[in-house]
Amino acid sequence: NPIYAALATPLSLWFPPNERSTAASFFTSGSPLASSLGTLISTQLCSSNFLDGWPLIFYFMSLATIVWILIWVLFFANNPKHCRSLSLKEKEYLSKENEAHSHPDGEEKPPMPLQKIISSPATLTVMFATFAHYFTTSLMQNFLPTYARDVLALDFKSNGAFTSMTFTFKLLSKYILSFTADCLKSKNIISPTISCKIFQSAASFGVAIVFIFLTFYIDCTKQSEALFVLAFYGIFAAAANPGYFTSSCSFAPMYTGMVLSLMEGAGAIGHLGAPFLVGLIVKHGKSSEWSIVFGIIVIVNIIGGIIFLRYGTAEIQKWAHPKSSPSSSSLTMMAKKSERKESQCSLLKKKASEFLQCC
Repeated sequence: NPIYAALATPLSLWFPPNERSTAASFFTSGSPLASSLGTLISTQLCSSNFLDGWPLIFYFMSLATIVWILIWVLFFANNPKHCRSLSLKEKEYLSKENEAHSHPDGEEKPPMPLQKIISSPATLTVMFATFAHYFTTSLMQNFLPTYARDVLALDFKSNGAFTSMTFTFKLLSKYILSFTADCLKSKNIISPTISCKIFQSAASFGVAIVFIFLTFYIDCTKQSEALFVLAFYGIFAAAANPGYFTSSCSFAPMYTGMVLSLMEGAGAIGHLGAPFLVGLIVKHGKSSEWSIVFGIIVIVNIIGGIIFLRYGTAEIQKWAHPKSSPSSSSLTMMAKKSERKESQCSLLKKKASEFLQCC
């Protein structure tokens, strides 16, 4: 999925570090929004007699994609300097906030340190976090309706409403948690790295706890309790946004696009792994089969949480700092030193001239 990689670099250029969690929550809202509304709309379209029902899903998605492309072409700008709707004051503010980790205009860009990016513990950490998150999300998006039918014994329409509620909680929680993270950072209550670690821990370990409940407590007699537990899944999963995703946009702002591309590669493996796992284990739709699947999800999320606690960061890495020309302040200091030296030389010349005249 190249969309996140395309959005990642503008994210680091448009938003200061203390605003990136909130910005990322809006940037990544499409997935949970599609999961919540898409599931509900799809079940209704499939039930329609118009055009045999199910082809309407493809027509609807094609129309939505065309609308999105038009909006992108008309309003998107790669950085604030090229945006026609921003005031000069807003452009100066964003330039000042982000100049420390952006490449100066007019200078030749250095070659991308690809080896350092790939081998960096920070990159590998967010790659595994992405794998775990996509592995879990793929399972919920593709097989939550199947689980609700097999284990919870829900009918077709109730299944759609039940499934969409889970992702609605995820969407709303994403905004709340991301805004909370940015508030804590802007008030210097916690550092960006600590913020990422706290929220990613909630995402990884919280999701693991949810699946433990689904494994050992939920059955067809506890449909209301299942909705309550799955609502908490949405809340915990949303914490990944101010967690690993914000980290990925922070530790190498100049190379965020490449970092996101590597993350999406790891996420694609997780996205494909979940259906493979379900197809391998769930043969008859029994609760015991789903318990095995959920147990593997628990293990993957716990491992991802531990790794992020150890190696996760939001600090700019040494290899990610721009090799730019001296800043304006340093140039001013150099100019003042040069002026002092010139005045001293002039004074010495004057005294030498007076001495020679006396002689």
